[in-house]
Amino acid sequence: MVQFKPETQQSYSQPKVSSLPDGNYRYVTASTPITETELAQTESLIFLFRKKGNNITGQLSQANSSNSICISGQVNGNTITGAAVELSEPNDEAILRNC
Repeated sequence: MVQFKPETQQSYSQPKVSSLPDGNYRYVTASTPITETELAQTESLIFLFRKKGNNITGQLSQANSSNSICISGQVNGNTITGAAVELSEPNDEAILRNC
């Protein structure tokens, strides 16, 4: 079991992941505003995820790396509890379909 809990400096102004409506989201740890080019040169984390009910499926990666982690589980507040699989090959289609 894996738990992923993003830390934010201003958590009081950010909605909890569990309270977000169903949809696709992008969470970036870089300060804002930042361009895509600037982001690619940082060590910031990027979490692309889909929320449906309390289920989360997504991909966590470092902006300047092709490696990533596929995460799936249930969200409670800002904590996701479930499973994580490391993707060392960026084009691993079989795993990415479920990510």
